[in-house]
Amino acid sequence: VTCGKSTQTRKVICSTGEDHECAFEPKPATVQECEDLNGCNAWMSTPWSACSVKCGKGEQTREVWCDHKDVAECEANGPKLATKQKCHDTGDHCTACSVTLFGGANFNGWEAKFTPGNYDVNGLTEGGAQCEDVSSVQVKGRCCFARLYQFGDFNKKHAGWTATLKHGKYSQGALKRRGARNDDASAMKVWVDEVCSTRGHAFTGESEPPTPHPSRHRSDVTPRDAAAEEEADEDGEEDGDEEGAGHRRKSAKSNDLEDDGEDAYSRHHRRAHRTVRRHARKHTGQDADGGEAEGEEATPLWKQWWVW
Repeated sequence: VTCGKSTQTRKVICSTGEDHECAFEPKPATVQECEDLNGCNAWMSTPWSACSVKCGKGEQTREVWCDHKDVAECEANGPKLATKQKCHDTGDHCTACSVTLFGGANFNGWEAKFTPGNYDVNGLTEGGAQCEDVSSVQVKGRCCFARLYQFGDFNKKHAGWTATLKHGKYSQGALKRRGARNDDASAMKVWVDEVCSTRGHAFTGESEPPTPHPSRHRSDVTPRDAAAEEEADEDGEEDGDEEGAGHRRKSAKSNDLEDDGEDAYSRHHRRAHRTVRRHARKHTGQDADGGEAEGEEATPLWKQWWVW
């Protein structure tokens, strides 16, 4: 118990495993009475509540009370526990994001799954979607958004309809109510809203795609651009080799330190063993290896009560 009288228990066995071989001396008690007053007149509390904000900084609360009628008794044992504390929700649910396109009006037919990115007409096709045949959509992720475009170039050259979707399932009718027309989606942007995922308390529920990035379809990359990218990759590999050499040097130094640590441990172990031998000779008439020292008859070291 944390307040009041109770009992303490412990386990006692003979070191040989047979109690009768230790019967030459009384067996230590296995139960004794005890009293603990540390928990008396203490502040009590409920568990902390869930964070008040999903994906961001918020607050947790709990109830606190004194388990004694006189609050002064609890105050004498310490200050009242806090009833509020700050919290920051950064779970995986804040950044999870995927969008699945279906050819059927009710999440059936062909399907193609996409992660955050910009997909032009070629990008959708490469991902397994059939353009101009998207009849239902599922968006997964608390802070995940998708925007469908009528034309494959994100409506850059021609004005077309758009439909912005957040977490949820959208049948053919639901897509139509949000602005999609005639299953005619030819491009899509998928993103995780930064405000929603990091500062949920400030999120209004509306979101816009982040600063445009190159589409997932790379046919627009010129040979010169490709050569520059390849050269940058090679430079990165060289940097990585130099970095790896540095890590190997640090690792070798660390191994030397570990060897020194092992020597120090061995010295400490030898000193401790000598101390145990002296203690054994003094109190049992034997050394720690079981050999008898000079003097009166001693209790066999291997036949003793072990307590824990």
